[in-house]
Amino acid sequence: MGWCARRTSWRGEMADAQRHALSEENFPPYAFAFYCVAIDEAANLAVRSFMEFSEAVADGDFSEETAGLLHQAINHCAAISRFLWPAKRGVAAFRGARLREIYQLEIESPLNNRSLRNHLEHLDEKIDDWLSENPVGPIVPGPIFASHTIIDDGFGHAFKVIDVNDEIYVVMGKKFEFARLSVAVAELCLKADPI
Repeated sequence: MGWCARRTSWRGEMADAQRHALSEENFPPYAFAFYCVAIDEAANLAVRSFMEFSEAVADGDFSEETAGLLHQAINHCAAISRFLWPAKRGVAAFRGARLREIYQLEIESPLNNRSLRNHLEHLDEKIDDWLSENPVGPIVPGPIFASHTIIDDGFGHAFKVIDVNDEIYVVMGKKFEFARLSVAVAELCLKADPI
């Protein structure tokens, strides 16, 4: 295929893409059913993980697997957050606003915690930044169950601290309350089949 034919082909593909680009005006109403199924699935998985975490802690299980349950629950909440409060503008913003309306969620919802979401999604970069600071003192690379205050003095480094008494999850020195998140996602599950 010659240059001219490739150029014409490319223009045709661009025209097709523009013709099929989503906008608020041509956003298909049935599409929200797909988003709601994905949100409901993530919410149910989050609630299940929160419940299994709580049961394990009540049984005195403070293992790495138990810590993983909390991390899973929070990751599912982050997935829900991406649907409801997308980083992109345009159609994504329209979609997020409409989904928040469907689920009757306010901007103050604990699910709208972009800081937690970014912290988990960019954990690799947080570790890179931490390493570039030449850390000194004891280092605990795995998750530990302890009071969140152990990181307050700045001596030593714990990557993940789970404080079951105050219900705070510490990731790379940043503290997040997980109880409110658990309640918010459970309430979301109660709004089953919003469409």
